[in-house]
Amino acid sequence: MSDSETPIRPAATVLVVRDTPAGLEVLMQRRNSTMVFASGTYVFPGGRVDEADGVGDDAYRTAAVRECQEEAGLVIAADELVWMANWITPRGEARRFDTRFFVAVAPEGQDADHDGAEAVETVWVNPDRGLARAEAKEWAMLPPTLWCLQQLREHDTASAVMQWARTIGVPPAVRVRLKRDGEGKPFGIAVPSDPDYDDWPD
Repeated sequence: MSDSETPIRPAATVLVVRDTPAGLEVLMQRRNSTMVFASGTYVFPGGRVDEADGVGDDAYRTAAVRECQEEAGLVIAADELVWMANWITPRGEARRFDTRFFVAVAPEGQDADHDGAEAVETVWVNPDRGLARAEAKEWAMLPPTLWCLQQLREHDTASAVMQWARTIGVPPAVRVRLKRDGEGKPFGIAVPSDPDYDDWPD
């Protein structure tokens, strides 16, 4: 199957945030190293939108709620999710996703955990600390995850994050492009805000 024919699958991810005496924290999980996609990386709970989730905007929310419960054991109502970002995997990747990123406040009285299958570790982390671990190459992360942490670090509380997310409305789709060397091998990515974005083919 060629790059142009690689199906783009809908997916949903949830950034669950909470306030602590030490500051803002977000829930992250380490994916099992046996997983085909993003093995061993630190991610937010999420996954594909299934046919049973329905169609349209509601399907993404239904999938987000389901994945959060399946992967982290947290029950969050669909109307508590605020859509904050939309990333599309670049051409050239074996698996491509149209992922909507939602944010929600951690429900009181519920403890997050992992399923031991897709996720093998669950941690609450301050956005700055998460970025520092990624920079030190202690935690592997995908570009959208890093971007989300960079947005969270601008806010001190969960309520501030939610207030900011509500001002976004419908997030523009971030169509990532692969940077390739002279031999056609990918060595990085470009996003629309990069000055050289148009230098790389879609």
